Amino acid sequence: VRVRKTAFQQLFLASLVLALCHAAMDFKFDFGAPTAGTDFKFNFGASSTSTASRDEAGGEKAVSTTPEGFLVPREVAVDWQADIPDEETIEALFEEVNFTGREPIRRCRPPNSSSLEGPISEAMQNSDLVPGVYEGGFKVWECSIDLVNYLVGSKVVLSDQRVIELGCGHGLPGIHALQQGASVDFQDYNPEVLTEVTVPNIKLNCPDPAKPPRVFSGDWGQLPAVIARAEEKTSAHSEDDLGPGPAVGEGTYDMVLTAETIYDVTSAARLIECMRRLLKP
Repeated sequence: VRVRKTAFQQLFLASLVLALCHAAMDFKFDFGAPTAGTDFKFNFGASSTSTASRDEAGGEKAVSTTPEGFLVPREVAVDWQADIPDEETIEALFEEVNFTGREPIRRCRPPNSSSLEGPISEAMQNSDLVPGVYEGGFKVWECSIDLVNYLVGSKVVLSDQRVIELGCGHGLPGIHALQQGASVDFQDYNPEVLTEVTVPNIKLNCPDPAKPPRVFSGDWGQLPAVIARAEEKTSAHSEDDLGPGPAVGEGTYDMVLTAETIYDVTSAARLIECMRRLLKP
């Protein structure tokens, strides 16, 4: 069963309008999500490939390339067989997020900025997001909850669908899709977000998925090419020569989920082009 694209387009437009409204407001984002409060760090065996490198090449800032200074997309290696914490640790580090029409999803409290290394640590001390450094993935943004409520209330069929969540953060919509029988991949700009909250959330809420998710970090520009290479399971292209990637309408996924993902109109073109290349006809 295929989800009608008109419903997807309406949902994306609603998310885009909300993002543009936030971009026009001069305030620090704060939707009441608890602040970082623990030095505990998960270790699910992510290899050195999980540390995204920066693109030093520069060049034209086209929608299918990575802007200068932004993180180049990478697949993050995850050990899905690693044990999750014991129940006492789970009670201390996780809390429930409530929805309408379905059971809560447990999400991990983010780490303190002091427990992280590099530019993201300083960025988190001063703001909810810093473009190109920390894109806000440790917060639970309200529209991610709204998106799950929409999927539930609209009875969107997710079983046997191939889905990717872009700008996933805690991954609540993607986790919902995974629980409904979809094959789901996750993307967030910061690899630290993926290893510290996204992956722990997936493991706790979906301990035995039929197909382990893949997780990708970095900018959207070259993400379709990175995913296409992962699909081919080949190293024909080096990390610095990804090739053009899939053409529009020749992608991998039946559905792209994203909510409150952009806050700057200059990012809209790359997001839209990425979605067009990731989706099947």
